[in-house]
Amino acid sequence: MSMVIRVAAVWFAWAAAGWALAEGDPGEIVGPAECVECHENIDGVWKKMRHYETFQDAHRSRKGKKFLKALGIKRMKSPDAPCAQCHYTMQQREGKKLLRALAGVSCESCHSAAKEWIAIHSEFSGKSEEEETAIEEAKRWADAELAGMIRPGNVYRLAQNCLSCHLTPSQEVVDAGHPTGSDFELVAWSQGEVRHNIHYTPENNPADAARLRILFVAGAVAELESALRTLAGGGEGDYAKELVSRAKVAVDKLVEIAGVVDAPELQGMADSAKVDLTPGDASLNAVADAIAEESLDFFARTTGAELDGIDALLPAPDDYVGEVAP
Repeated sequence: MSMVIRVAAVWFAWAAAGWALAEGDPGEIVGPAECVECHENIDGVWKKMRHYETFQDAHRSRKGKKFLKALGIKRMKSPDAPCAQCHYTMQQREGKKLLRALAGVSCESCHSAAKEWIAIHSEFSGKSEEEETAIEEAKRWADAELAGMIRPGNVYRLAQNCLSCHLTPSQEVVDAGHPTGSDFELVAWSQGEVRHNIHYTPENNPADAARLRILFVAGAVAELESALRTLAGGGEGDYAKELVSRAKVAVDKLVEIAGVVDAPELQGMADSAKVDLTPGDASLNAVADAIAEESLDFFARTTGAELDGIDALLPAPDDYVGEVAP
């Protein structure tokens, strides 16, 4: 099998499992250097993150080498390596057939491939920042989102993106010794070393109470959606058992949340997921689709103030993952 065909097969299989790659189209990746021009302070925080460091050391680690050997792959950064989709930012340069690993988990891994939206979001409607009106600014951000940008305010899309890698949709990779996924909880993971609120607060303050609530619920719903999609993709043996277990935990978590807040939509999502959790059952994708559709509407109108009932469920600052950059 040629390299080009093998690369296409790997990436198609990933998508066929019900998943979109975090970055999106590799041909639309511009790379973090384009973002640094305006977001130098955030770049400084990123370079202290595990997301950044994976580019330098994931393939050199003992675990990484063990996985590669089990998979029969020589290079983790190779475009045909299933590791590449999550551990690196993969780019396809114009006129080139193969992809290259450009960076670790970077800006576009979370906010999507930027080729179509980077100019829209940064040009202040063709004016200076001071001259742009509020109406023009709102239109600019709306246009950027229409072009594919995942903004920080779109919490559910961000949560979906996180889970596209933090829950491993590949039995081959798990059978090689890789965990089925991280012990991922959106508040704990977004308020630790990944926190980069310095575009809004120079002190890199934590999110306020309302946003923490939204992050918590969005993470729980996205985890359920992701678990259902992964389970629908099928699996065997211990991998299948682990998928079923994670899906059950996700259902129970959403049921717990729905029990302490007055949000019929959340109860409806939890109820819709009370189905037979059978690996390879394609109908689970329909359940996940319904949850995702209802979630987008719910989080678009939710302020967080009405979710105060979940405060006792939120992780404490001591549980946040990694050290916050000052």
